[in-house]
Amino acid sequence: LAGEKLENNFFEKSTRTWETTVSKELQVDFNIILDDFDFVDASKNIPLLLKIYKQLQNIENDYLRNEKLKQCQGLISNCLGLNIELLADDFCYPALSTLNLNLNIINRSNIAVQLEKVIINQKTFQPENRELTSNKIIENKFEVTASDNYYNPYWLTQPYENLFEVLNISEIGKPSSDASISGIITLKVNDHIFEYPVFAEYKRSDPSYGERRREVIFTPNYGITIDQHSVLAKTGTTKTIQIKAKGYADKFTDQIQIQAPKGWVVSPQEIDLELVNKHQEKVFDIKITAGKESENGPLTFVNKAQKPIQLIHEISYDHIPTQMFFSDAKINLVKINAEIVPGKIGYIKGVEEKVPQAIEQLGYDVTIMEIDNLASFELKQFATVVVGIRAYNVKPELINFKDEMMQYVAQGGNLIVQYNTATSSVKEMDLGPYPFKVSRDRVTEENAPATFIDSTHELLNRPNKITQKDFENWVQERGLYFASDWDKNYQTIISWGDTDQEQLEGGLIVAKHGEGHYIYTGISFFRELPNGVEGAYRLFANLLSYGRN
Repeated sequence: LAGEKLENNFFEKSTRTWETTVSKELQVDFNIILDDFDFVDASKNIPLLLKIYKQLQNIENDYLRNEKLKQCQGLISNCLGLNIELLADDFCYPALSTLNLNLNIINRSNIAVQLEKVIINQKTFQPENRELTSNKIIENKFEVTASDNYYNPYWLTQPYENLFEVLNISEIGKPSSDASISGIITLKVNDHIFEYPVFAEYKRSDPSYGERRREVIFTPNYGITIDQHSVLAKTGTTKTIQIKAKGYADKFTDQIQIQAPKGWVVSPQEIDLELVNKHQEKVFDIKITAGKESENGPLTFVNKAQKPIQLIHEISYDHIPTQMFFSDAKINLVKINAEIVPGKIGYIKGVEEKVPQAIEQLGYDVTIMEIDNLASFELKQFATVVVGIRAYNVKPELINFKDEMMQYVAQGGNLIVQYNTATSSVKEMDLGPYPFKVSRDRVTEENAPATFIDSTHELLNRPNKITQKDFENWVQERGLYFASDWDKNYQTIISWGDTDQEQLEGGLIVAKHGEGHYIYTGISFFRELPNGVEGAYRLFANLLSYGRN
């Protein structure tokens, strides 16, 4: 690299100091606070921190000044032992409802602190209790009205397919949408004014985990969840879906109207809904029948005002805050022409995904097997065993069952292994009956043309004749983590590649082993099947039926 070599750190040649940036007095004060910081009684640092805060206001650069003032204000807050909470009685409130908020502030120091002003959702409140007495929770109550817009991440407010549409470009780059309820708490500390941002939370006690918190959000009056997001049916067959309505208002009535594409018969078409209590849930079964003239399309749900009913999405894990968002409720209806060879399917679960449910849509009986309990299953009961995506990544001990799995294949079984990421551990694993490697090869263009390497191969012909039409309307990609360096005992079936890139043949490889077959595929069935891509279903039906035609 050009320039003078650095010996100890990246900033050793920097000439910027607090003296050159602001003043010699500020440099002296910073050295004192660094050398003599009182860790036993942190509040004793407040007078000097307040002096430093005042001097930092003289920084000429706007960005640097705002950054350093914010950091110093945080230090002052910590040394005061301040804790500010804006709490609600629940985590959700429907549009235009009234809710009560409790502002709780504790000052753990002996420094005089006064609550000057409270702004919540741009409305100013004058608090009754202002003096923040040492080590005493000071409570103020406020009443606010929910806006008529329910909460959603800003990138999910508009319908999307492959790209998010953000109408307000000023929001782009934010890690999340603005909180439904947020405010500014103004405090006075020794004649200095500080503003602290706050957002409303719901706090509860969980016997298993202790204190739980989640952000307060505005919601519709109710929403629904659906047990399936795509329904595939042959002409004349009836499928049953289950919807669950959940209320966010104390009492609410409405009518759920179900609108189907041409040729589909839905029963019932209307559901009268009455929810008496907040968080009450009601479950309904809906039967959907495909007719001869049925057209593919969305099954939609609207209320009596003909506005879309919202589908509830909730993301809940112990290691992240619980998140909720909403989208227009709909189910993708597909009249499918896919044949199968009947048989029992075993599915070895990898990460959480929806391929097992898609296999059931084809008409198979599926048994899901956890890797931790795999030893308790006899694989020979299954016509085909499917290994879920990334199974060897999340449960590398699955390789310990290789002998049993290869014996199952040798005795006539059909084993399908879906993609695993090409980590160092997986690269070292010997996954199949003959050598091959898991590579990072992929085809990212969902419309990349497919070339049939052997158009007469059974996987392309039975029980479904696969044509170029079966590769239409795919989403996001063709596949990833294709096989490479495979043994001569493997056959390749399809090749494809991104524009101006080489053709890749490792997306689907198959080998005869004993009386059965081993298949490795990097094709993105995990993405195509839940999206109701008919051609992906027809191809996967051939994989599931392989060797039994």
